[in-house]
Amino acid sequence: LHRHRHVVISAARLDEFMQAELRVFAAKRPAQPLRFLDVIGASSSLAQLAHLVHEELPTRFARRIKHIQRVEGWDTIPELVDLHVMHVQSFRELRLANPNDADQYPEAISRIRQRHKNIAPLFAEAVKRIDRALIGEPEAGMVSDQEESGSCLDRHAVELWAETFLRSRVSTEMLMSHYETCILASQEQVGSATDPTKVGIIDLQCDPWQICQQAIAQIQDGPWPCLIEAENMSGQVAFCHVPRYLFYMIDELLKNSVRATAERDEDSEHSVKPVRLSLCADESQVVIRISDRGGGMPSRQASEMWSYRFTTSPAMPGDSTLATEVERPWGVFGGDSPISGRGIGL
Repeated sequence: LHRHRHVVISAARLDEFMQAELRVFAAKRPAQPLRFLDVIGASSSLAQLAHLVHEELPTRFARRIKHIQRVEGWDTIPELVDLHVMHVQSFRELRLANPNDADQYPEAISRIRQRHKNIAPLFAEAVKRIDRALIGEPEAGMVSDQEESGSCLDRHAVELWAETFLRSRVSTEMLMSHYETCILASQEQVGSATDPTKVGIIDLQCDPWQICQQAIAQIQDGPWPCLIEAENMSGQVAFCHVPRYLFYMIDELLKNSVRATAERDEDSEHSVKPVRLSLCADESQVVIRISDRGGGMPSRQASEMWSYRFTTSPAMPGDSTLATEVERPWGVFGGDSPISGRGIGL
């Protein structure tokens, strides 16, 4: 005869446990970056995938919390405070969730992912505040030099700090989105045939030409007059990728080209110059090339191109407000981000 005993602890004691766990997990380093092959391999069963999620997310959330705390005066920056509270709450919910519970665990991941949809706009505003602090108030909003050091740095350090944060954000969003999609697919496909090329958000036979066509259609319905000429030089192409992320990249590049071309030609008597997209592939790689005659940028700005503060887009009304999501294929973030840069919309 086995008797189950329930232990009741106070909220304060539980908070102490969580703070201790946060320190332990923050000291860990992920064994290696997440790879498609690892995610696909764990997706052979929902139970195995749930354990991968449960193993990866707490460490990444805890390290992200520590990363926020490396900004001197982070607790005076409202957006960083919100991000900190958000991640502490998500870490706590993860540690209290049971990955073996096929009903409750998916609900926990869904709540966390919904909560984290505000990360990109909050983070963007935080980076802008830090940048302003570097200019006018160096005593607040500075970032430590090395990972474990407390010295203050310049804008380059802020760029590196932001890059680290967003790389972590993209990997956890991908994993949670993949898990949710696998759960949904398992519910929808009960008693029906499954598509062997689809594994969660990953398409083993992703068609880049089809995605390019969808991105072109999206841009042509946008605010800029444009002519996009597309060429597929390799015929039928298929490779393993995440369609929603590939769409986002093509959409952003086309948007930049079309806007620059339209602005350059707005005072011209000639018709709008075409933006050209070409796709080619061999057995080892797929190349998508987008070219335009929008004027480019001065060579002196080339070093700033990947900065989160740099944009060639003119300021638009409402830039200082948090971005809102609009309907986009595959649920890709579609708001106007208050900063630019790699991965900010994912």
